[in-house]
Amino acid sequence: MFTKLKKQQEGFTIIEVMIVLVIAAVILLIVFLAVPALQRNSRNTQKKNIAADILSAASEDSSNNNGAIPAASTSTTASSAAARVLGLVNTNQIITTLTIQTASGTAGSAVTVTPAPTLSTVTLVTNAVCNGNAVSVGTSARQIALSYQVEGGGGTGTNACISSGL
Repeated sequence: MFTKLKKQQEGFTIIEVMIVLVIAAVILLIVFLAVPALQRNSRNTQKKNIAADILSAASEDSSNNNGAIPAASTSTTASSAAARVLGLVNTNQIITTLTIQTASGTAGSAVTVTPAPTLSTVTLVTNAVCNGNAVSVGTSARQIALSYQVEGGGGTGTNACISSGL
């Protein structure tokens, strides 16, 4: 008895292979677009935590100096109030310079933060509060606002502000 031999087809058609390659390419594209945003969000969260630590350190510095608010200075001078405050915080080299300035004027009026914060510098403003992401003159000399930048899309910085009353 003779049986008819069937030739079995094995493998994939070119269309099936192309569909799998297109799906893999879409998945890779999504991953490559998502990873930088996740890294930026992680750095921004870390910077916000460091900013909160700097405010806490300013409060600690005030307590250690009989309630005196840190005086205007820049952290490049080792004996300055800014250096003392920055020395109390582990910034992981994310923040390299802290400048302290004092706000003056009518309560609620805008404060020009000098120098303007960058991605690696922050400015602590005494007698000030945050008004959104801007700094305004506060109602008490014991109020402190910290102006800093977080990364936005495209590598640009976006101003941010947090404040505290001592």
